[in-house]
Amino acid sequence: IDQTAQGKVPNIKAKFGMALPGLKLIKLNLSNVDFSGMNLSRANFSAINFEKANFSWSNLSEVIFSECNFSEVTLN
Repeated sequence: IDQTAQGKVPNIKAKFGMALPGLKLIKLNLSNVDFSGMNLSRANFSAINFEKANFSWSNLSEVIFSECNFSEVTLN
């Protein structure tokens, strides 16, 4: 995930599609990212900033989150 453009929120869906099962990410700032409706099953997230991210209607089965920030996250 390219984070070189400061202040720009990465469009995960446009870049990778709606299904990312088994994804492994470490030490990223994914604040304000829209994960709504995505399949993130079995993903492993470590030291991720998810502040204000949207996980509405996402498949989060068997996801592992460790040392992540969930301030103001949307989970419907």
